[in-house]
Amino acid sequence: MSALFAAASPRRSLANAWIGRLAIGVALASSWTALASATPVTYTNDTLAVPYSNGSPTGAAPTTPIGSEFSTPQVTINQSGNSLDMQFTTTFPGPSGVTVGSATAYAADIFFATGAQASANPIAPTAYNFAIALGDQSANGGLSAGFYSVNSVKTSQDVWSSRAGFTYGGQYVLASNTADAQLAPTVLTSGSLLSGWTVTQSWSGGVLDVTLTALDAATFALLLGNDDLFWGTADCDNGPIFEQINVASNNVPEPGTLALFGTGLLGFAFLRRRNNGNAIFAAAA
Repeated sequence: MSALFAAASPRRSLANAWIGRLAIGVALASSWTALASATPVTYTNDTLAVPYSNGSPTGAAPTTPIGSEFSTPQVTINQSGNSLDMQFTTTFPGPSGVTVGSATAYAADIFFATGAQASANPIAPTAYNFAIALGDQSANGGLSAGFYSVNSVKTSQDVWSSRAGFTYGGQYVLASNTADAQLAPTVLTSGSLLSGWTVTQSWSGGVLDVTLTALDAATFALLLGNDDLFWGTADCDNGPIFEQINVASNNVPEPGTLALFGTGLLGFAFLRRRNNGNAIFAAAA
């Protein structure tokens, strides 16, 4: 009987080893994939536009949106690996813009304040240190699509104050702090295109989906930490959305991820024990 175990154990050992290694590989690969991903977070918009006309406040209370075509009620943020995906739910139609009379409002660029810049709530236009140009603002001196460090911007006031007879968002405020009104950056006019980044965008089904991807983790670290995110929807700031996000927190493993990783480790321990058992049978022969 001992000889039978000794003869059979090498084949069983080899088969069990390959099966065990395959199971462990699947479990570990799944675990690390999950560790590099995060649960999407949806932010409900509580930002208001301060109505202006001909360069001055109209006296009307802050509101949003100014015009049904400029509503952006929420944004969903999802970090996956070295990518940050932003899905803006919006009624804005896209690159063609919204034309009223003789004027057209185009999609605003997206602005970030990172690190020490992200300190106030809300913040002034000069505090935004990075921006995603969507490439729709050539009529207003905007840059081609890409991810930039910010040198200069145009606010909604810069773009619309000289256009007589229109009501637009001259400033933005938070519903919780209407006393702190700030000019709204809507067009990136000068900046340095950042290497190691790609930007993709699509407009579909009432959603502007923008994905910002870094070449590697070291490059992506530029965005880690507490960031301020601002999008005026259009260059007129008629539907502003300002949110404070924490990119780093989106990488915290979920309980299910940890459990899966633990399963892989248990499988590894089980394999070691089985291999040790086969060695004992062979020795006994």
